[in-house]
Amino acid sequence: MRRSMLVVFVVAATIAVAMAQFTIGPIVGFGLGVGREATGSDYETNSQGEKIKNENIYYSAGQGMKMGLAMSYSTETIGFGLDMGYSMGLDTEIDKSEYYSTYDSTWTNWTSKMKTSFMFLSPSIRIENSFGQLTPFCASGLNFALMPKSIYSSSYTYTGDSYEGEYETSYGIGMGGFGALGVKYSFGGGLSIVGQIRYDQLSLKAKSRKVTKYTINGEDELADWTTRDKETEFREDDTDDNYDDENSPNIDRTYTIPANSMTISVAMQYSFGGSRRSR
Repeated sequence: MRRSMLVVFVVAATIAVAMAQFTIGPIVGFGLGVGREATGSDYETNSQGEKIKNENIYYSAGQGMKMGLAMSYSTETIGFGLDMGYSMGLDTEIDKSEYYSTYDSTWTNWTSKMKTSFMFLSPSIRIENSFGQLTPFCASGLNFALMPKSIYSSSYTYTGDSYEGEYETSYGIGMGGFGALGVKYSFGGGLSIVGQIRYDQLSLKAKSRKVTKYTINGEDELADWTTRDKETEFREDDTDDNYDDENSPNIDRTYTIPANSMTISVAMQYSFGGSRRSR
């Protein structure tokens, strides 16, 4: 009985593998940040010092260009997919102010920007079905953000003085989920074009930060900074036993930033193997 079941399983698996197709190709898209959080404000006054704007600015680390490689291995209706690539963040304002001081008749300008980039790895289960040359599909799976990093830059001007600063924040491996809907059009000969809409749910937890630039009126000030001034380590417990050691990093409580996105992408793919009808 067991031998008969094993034979049936082997035959079924062999047929499934024989019918399966492997598809691979480059994919590129643009992700809109969704599920954003307030990071700062857009604050302005007029030349009389009267407030004319004070609005929150929202940010998601998932916004930006998405480039990579899409692969799938599937039978007639079900299969497995794997997307891998790079999410290249946009330099986006996260804080801004333009303030007029009636006391000394001067303008103060402050601008902060941030961009977040990471490698992504997204395994998924796919369901698809062909209708002639068209193959609609849906996919759902996990999403991993590898080596995520934010670059934060800020500038400040006041009464002729100027400041420019920059620091980098590194995060731990991000993990979330995604869902996608798309359609594939086959040109024949295994070549096809794919259009896809994908929603990613993802958050990033801060791991460390390092100041990489700090100038006042064009003069570099970092040479006089200690390790504690320049570096921060983020932990769940922000107890700092070495707070008086200038050669150790500052300890602070960790935090998370959203990296959700809605991405519209296109791909060129090539399919080979299997004995399914042409796509």
